[in-house]
Amino acid sequence: MRLNPKCAAAETPRLPFRSTITEKRSFQEEAPLDLFPPADPRKAVRYYYRQFLKICRRHGYVLEKSDNSAIVEHSAKYIFRPENFSILSHLRQIYIKARYSEHHVTDQDVEQIKKDYEALKQESGELDSRM
Repeated sequence: MRLNPKCAAAETPRLPFRSTITEKRSFQEEAPLDLFPPADPRKAVRYYYRQFLKICRRHGYVLEKSDNSAIVEHSAKYIFRPENFSILSHLRQIYIKARYSEHHVTDQDVEQIKKDYEALKQESGELDSRM
């Protein structure tokens, strides 16, 4: 038995669907999350720590899932000059505050970790130019 297409279409409920200009299309990729530091200070500190980890990986450090910030700091001492060991320690202290404590993370903390990250990034660039 054959159904009349006009009758079958009339019986099938239509779902409201409209495409709009502002709608994301499935073939477009979403922007990466780490392009800019977040506005939230706690998230911004974690952003700069991730950027620091990227520098470490670029210089040969293999980050294991079991590595914590103490292990990362210790391993980073093989990458960076001794003059920057205090920066590594300070970077870790700010990260621990943002990641694990309930203490308020201030804009000064963000500025300090950004400054520390920039110093390590500069040394990283110098390491790259020596290779």
